[in-house]
Amino acid sequence: MGGIEEGSSHWYGRGAKVLGLDGPVAKEEFRTLCRGEDPEGNRIVAPMSAMM
Repeated sequence: MGGIEEGSSHWYGRGAKVLGLDGPVAKEEFRTLCRGEDPEGNRIVAPMSAMM
């Protein structure tokens, strides 16, 4: 049974292109996006408190 290997993901699509993400997904790039920031650390998602 084949498992998912680390480093097997690649950036794809218009959103990745707009953010300048290309090639294999690096752990820190992914974590940055999960925090709601672009690769330069700029906020790209409003905090939940701003929506209430």
